Amino acid sequence: MAEFCAWRYDSPFGGSTFSCALPASLAGGKSCVLHDKAPDKDAAAFNRALATRILLSEAEPEQEWIDLTGVFFPAGADFRAGTFKKSAAFDFAVFSGEACFDSGAFSGTASFRSATFSGTASFSRAVFSGYADFSSATFAGAAYFGAAAFAGHAYFDSALFHGDACFDSATFSGEAYFIRATFSGAASCRSAAFSGDAYFISAVFSGPAAFDYATFSSAAVFDSAAFSGKASFTCSAFSGYTDFSSAAFSSPADFGSARFSDNTYF
Repeated sequence: MAEFCAWRYDSPFGGSTFSCALPASLAGGKSCVLHDKAPDKDAAAFNRALATRILLSEAEPEQEWIDLTGVFFPAGADFRAGTFKKSAAFDFAVFSGEACFDSGAFSGTASFRSATFSGTASFSRAVFSGYADFSSATFAGAAYFGAAAFAGHAYFDSALFHGDACFDSATFSGEAYFIRATFSGAASCRSAAFSGDAYFISAVFSGPAAFDYATFSSAAVFDSAAFSGKASFTCSAFSGYTDFSSAAFSSPADFGSARFSDNTYF
């Protein structure tokens, strides 16, 4: 009798436990080819299993999610220009190489909670039609979200950006949450458009932070944020409630030509 994959996931929502129905792939092993964390696992077998899971998930009418939770990607993951026809879960997934989702389209929810990106992670020009959740994700390399479109709420709470993080020209139509996010490299949100409330409460910016020409149409909350590098908000527009109370700036912040249209607190 084949032994099934021992991978288990306890959902933080409702306490449900999820398991993997694939057989263990290695002699004496306990994981399937998707969840096996061996960096030298059979790449061809992995890619076949990955493609099969996505196709079957999209074809099954009663299945609401493409479940890639906990999957270990042994090399570069190339999803550029790919379309996810259902909500996709990459929670706790590990990308050991470059992860490219450039120009990708997420039709439902895109969940990358607690995912680990060991190399460059690129979501440039990606379209998120539902909410996007990168809470507690770890970006060891550079993270690119330039010109990405977030139609629903975007969650980056407690995310760790160890390399540069680029959100230049990204559009946030829903609320954007960067509460307690940590930016160890340069953080750039030049010309980003925040239509919903933007929360950077207790965010940590260790490198330069650039919000030049960014527009905040609703509340912009930077309460208790810490800026260790140069912070620049030149020509940015704050149309709603703006809060920088208790924010710490290690060097003078540049708000040259910035516009404030509502109550503003420093």
